[in-house]
Amino acid sequence: ADMARLASLKVPEPDCAESDHLEFACLCLKGVLFTFREGIAVLDEVDLLLHPLISELNFPVGNREPLDLSPERWELPMHLLSPLLLHGNDGDKEWDACKQALETGINKLALKQHPHLTLAIQSFYHDHLEAPFRA
Repeated sequence: ADMARLASLKVPEPDCAESDHLEFACLCLKGVLFTFREGIAVLDEVDLLLHPLISELNFPVGNREPLDLSPERWELPMHLLSPLLLHGNDGDKEWDACKQALETGINKLALKQHPHLTLAIQSFYHDHLEAPFRA
């Protein structure tokens, strides 16, 4: 019944009451939750989905607990890399080598760019990243 009601609803006009916008948003979210609860996910490329360094696919169970060493666990590496990634000078030989190594890694899928830079293939670090970043 709610799905039929959602289908018949129109997006509220900008000058409508806030309650109309909230009702519309609630019904839309209810439809999304229904899809997640009742839907079936067809997942292709299982080799990528199940690769522990590439995929972030997980199905946590139980109560939420903070991760060990959070938030320093992810803030420290990002802090250490931020001067290099955000403030490199083009034309600087070391910076250009680092930038080229990162671009190569992203193009070869050895580095995952989103949601953050992640090394997906360990040998790529030793073969391509270690030397430029040590310089």
